[in-house]
Amino acid sequence: MNLFSLLETAQPEVVSDRFSGSVNLAEPARLGVFLTSWTQTTFLMDGVDVTSAARGGPLFVPSIQPWQRVEVTSGAFPIEVSGPGLLIALEPQRPPGQWEASGTGAGSGSRLVGTRGSLASPIARPAGTRYATATVGGPIADRAGLLVSASTMRASQFDGGSASTSEQASDSVFAHLVMSPSSVDELRTIGIRQVARYPGAHGVPSVVDGSGRREATTHIQSTWQHASPAGLGWRVFGALTDRAWDLRDGVAGLRVIERLADGPPSPLGAPGAGRERRWSAGWRATGTVARPGGVRHDFHVGADISGVSSSDDAAPAAIVGERVGGLPARLWHFSPSGDTRRTRTGMSAFVSDSVRLWNAVTLEGGVRIDRVTGTARRARQGITWTSVLPRLAARWDFGWAALYAAETRTADSLLTDVLAYGDPAAPVAEVYRWDGSRQGPLVARVGPGAGADGVLTSVDPGIERPVTREFIVGFEITPPRFVRTRMTAISRRRSHQVALRNVGVPVSSYDVFHVADPGPSRSDPIDDQLLPIYNRAPDTFGLDRYELSNSDQPATFHGVTVIFDRATPRVYLAASAAMGWTDAAAGNRGFGPGENDAGIIGELLTDPNATTHARGNVFADRQYDFRVATAYKLPHGMSFGVVARYQDGQPFSRMVVLPDLNQGADAIRAFRSGKSRFTFTGTLDIRVQKGVALPGGGRATLMLDGFNVINMDKEVEEWVVTGPDYRTSTLAQPPRAVHVGLRVSF
Repeated sequence: MNLFSLLETAQPEVVSDRFSGSVNLAEPARLGVFLTSWTQTTFLMDGVDVTSAARGGPLFVPSIQPWQRVEVTSGAFPIEVSGPGLLIALEPQRPPGQWEASGTGAGSGSRLVGTRGSLASPIARPAGTRYATATVGGPIADRAGLLVSASTMRASQFDGGSASTSEQASDSVFAHLVMSPSSVDELRTIGIRQVARYPGAHGVPSVVDGSGRREATTHIQSTWQHASPAGLGWRVFGALTDRAWDLRDGVAGLRVIERLADGPPSPLGAPGAGRERRWSAGWRATGTVARPGGVRHDFHVGADISGVSSSDDAAPAAIVGERVGGLPARLWHFSPSGDTRRTRTGMSAFVSDSVRLWNAVTLEGGVRIDRVTGTARRARQGITWTSVLPRLAARWDFGWAALYAAETRTADSLLTDVLAYGDPAAPVAEVYRWDGSRQGPLVARVGPGAGADGVLTSVDPGIERPVTREFIVGFEITPPRFVRTRMTAISRRRSHQVALRNVGVPVSSYDVFHVADPGPSRSDPIDDQLLPIYNRAPDTFGLDRYELSNSDQPATFHGVTVIFDRATPRVYLAASAAMGWTDAAAGNRGFGPGENDAGIIGELLTDPNATTHARGNVFADRQYDFRVATAYKLPHGMSFGVVARYQDGQPFSRMVVLPDLNQGADAIRAFRSGKSRFTFTGTLDIRVQKGVALPGGGRATLMLDGFNVINMDKEVEEWVVTGPDYRTSTLAQPPRAVHVGLRVSF
């Protein structure tokens, strides 16, 4: 099983773009939190960044077994991290002091899967799953130990009501070598090799049935850590990563998508194969200085340097038919694109000082200087950002309670995919009117490539880096032998959102008229409105010219998280809630993670019909979210655990489709995203296990895992177009699935 299943069900603030418990086992999920985009989620492994610099998200799909601890941070980020998004820190298992081995095998079949719900087809329904893991570790010398873990998985599932199954597979090997040259020095080396195969790719509409993506990742990192009896310590680390991917397209000829269900056509013209290579190195040092009067200073300093090379193979021509609300609208002709190469280098340094006063009050101040430079081969303009990111925090401990507050500034990571804008070798498309059978006149030219003349897209030399300012305040109460309570209020403001502007065809090139619309409440005339509709003048067709720049309006988030937890030798209980409200402009029209997300570069400022009601609640904003996790150890080697969640439905906007515009049928939001939401998601997952002793000191454990055990049939998508089918459920959550497994350890 992969780690995403645990994160999406147990963490109250985490929002995933897919279910990962019994389905999608080989595919990386896109995880978001509060205001920030899933593209800015950071993954660390033993303190080393293992985030993809091309797409965001992890460089590999983490399984569960190699990790000793997983720490999730959604606010008040540590100063050694520059990104504003979710932080997931993986602490690997260490080699044990004596040789130990364990193996697990589990699986599921169609007889262990619930029946199809009556509401709508499941977004994914498992057909069969088999997976196995093996871990062995122990000392290999007087001062050295090795732990090796391997896993393999094969799964089939029905996606979106399809009559045929799609296949997923992954094979991984993880190794952790720990050597101790002296009592104060330790050298840790981690290596990972993973090959994963799953349908499609991030951002590719689900209609591309038969496509398959293969990703092969090799990663190695080493850390030398030195501790001193005097309280001074340091560590240095270095890492190398290679991730290669290719997409086998199972659809030939014209591909037709529904824009309001499948998303924008642009990803279908992207290259089918590529490679990402990354190296990084860093240094950290900590120290403590005690002053008279009980004042203690804890210093933390560090520096990092990294480099990324991202390349895409040449892509053939492709044609995509775009329907909007069921109406034929446009044909996208993607020209063949060439080999691309984009590079990114980063340097950063930070220093912080935590002052402990009277053993009760702690004040922390720090600053991080972060510089990143990215460019595409033969592009006229690259991107260079230098950011100064301060941090202030305070904590007051009194008895079994504490108050805390922090103000931080973080900056977006520069993804190499962003550097496609202005890249002369990146994909370009000509967009024509289409009546479903015949091609009409040219309407527009789109990038992200700069085109043969090198001027279709460009980068504003003054483009600024998106920066998030965060303020948190909260309290923690831990009465003796009682539940610990933590409550945190969070406020965020993100400025300088990166956006694309159509400087060749400004808003003044459109004729404007209005249509009557009932607004959010169709039965109450109080919110009736006149929607502005922008009709493009034919004499501007094909004159498009785009500049990558910044949006003028900031995005904001205000929310609260509450966590209760209690642990005893036999019982663990945690309950949590997250509540919040976002006001942000999405990159594209639509409700999906590739559309309703402030980190996506899309049509926000290139098409005035996309600006109407563009601000609202983004994909990762569920407004109300509740999770409960508990585990019990029972007599006779039995135990069981339960994870339950309630998650508000996905925010969306009702879409009004205009059929007879000069540029083809188009859709306009009738109200801000979040005025309506899909039905909530509810799941109840359980694990029951029974252990027995084996001869020779071994142990066997029989396991039964149940996902959505009450077979809740709640929708996850609706038809959002004005008309008689508005709010008809189109996809529901996966049905109940049971996995049976056996673990043996010695």
